[in-house]
Amino acid sequence: MNGWPSSRPFAVCFLIASLITFGMSTGSSMGLEDNHAEIPNIIESLRAIERSEFPKQEIEDWLRQEEEKTLGEIESIDIEVTDLRNRIESLESARQNFQAKLKASEPSNSLVADSDRNFWSFRRLSKPSQPEVTDPDWARTPIDRFILAGLEERGLSPTPRASKQKLIRRLYFDLIGLPPSPEEVQSFVEDDSPSAYEDLVDRLLDSPHYGERRGRHWLDLARYAESSGKETSFSYPQAWRYRDYVIDSFNADVPFDQFIREQIAGDTLPADNDIQAAEHLVATGFLALGPKSHIERNKKQFELDLVDEQIDAVSQAFLGLTVACARCHDHKFDPIPQADYYALAGIFRSTETLYGTIPVIQNNNPSELLTLPNGAGMVPGVPKMSPRERERLETQIADLRATRAEMAKKKQFATSDFLRNG
Repeated sequence: MNGWPSSRPFAVCFLIASLITFGMSTGSSMGLEDNHAEIPNIIESLRAIERSEFPKQEIEDWLRQEEEKTLGEIESIDIEVTDLRNRIESLESARQNFQAKLKASEPSNSLVADSDRNFWSFRRLSKPSQPEVTDPDWARTPIDRFILAGLEERGLSPTPRASKQKLIRRLYFDLIGLPPSPEEVQSFVEDDSPSAYEDLVDRLLDSPHYGERRGRHWLDLARYAESSGKETSFSYPQAWRYRDYVIDSFNADVPFDQFIREQIAGDTLPADNDIQAAEHLVATGFLALGPKSHIERNKKQFELDLVDEQIDAVSQAFLGLTVACARCHDHKFDPIPQADYYALAGIFRSTETLYGTIPVIQNNNPSELLTLPNGAGMVPGVPKMSPRERERLETQIADLRATRAEMAKKKQFATSDFLRNG
């Protein structure tokens, strides 16, 4: 009851309460039938209140203050409720994020959705039907019909056939990367036989330059270089062996599946002779080449980076995908989970990568040297050296060793003299 401005309102409340009690106790709606004697007293009391100076303003002020106080409390409660609701929503959002991360970290049978499988590069090859064209005689091959259909769809007509001078230049540059000589151009122009074009193609495909021309594109995929690149760029003195293997494979028209197997697992393939075994070992240079940070002092880190580089090279060359992106997380664009990356990494991690065939420092990470078979340098059908030829060769080798030792002494003397004299 604290806060009332005076005692007069209590009297008002008391009288009103008396009236209510009186009316309820009579059991009638008005309470005036059996208590007539009380009515004059009540009326007189009300008149007395009316004649008195009733504190109306004080009550209104008090009510207004209480109302403002109550509204303030309600507003404060609303603020607390809003704050609580925001905290609940924040906790719920955090819970959902945590559950999403937890679900993402759980092993999944497959992250490949049906939409991923339907991506154009993952679809199985299909044989489309040849399109209808208005001039079927123009097409010499089924591919020509597709070209002609595309031209007709755009309202274009084929260009005139190239002259024989242009045709031979195109073939030479495309197949061997070299221009034809004037004599070769003249010979082709004067050749009126129906098979002149096919004969020229066969001749260029038989050229050793064909392997050089086509092989360079594969060497780009194999990140071929004769040094390691990066900070130190150590030399790879035996890299030319892999280069020649690629060129020879193209010139020999090695089947592509065999070409792939030899480069990934050549050291495990059976061989008919030492030369073939050596070729298989050299083919695995595909895995040994590539940029490497030889100043890395952490051996484990170097090995993991080497595996990552091998996965990147293999996936891009043979799958057309950048699987290495999944080293730290599931692939952002291709359907490759991180688990698949480390499944591949386990295979390459179990592979021992060796460097070189000569006793020089090839790598900051110690490793044994690659040993080629004893007969790797012998060409089948070529007779061995005669005793006199071998004696002459050994004499030349001895002379070279003596010259090398003498030069080493001179170098050591010059170095010592320089250190003494500054």
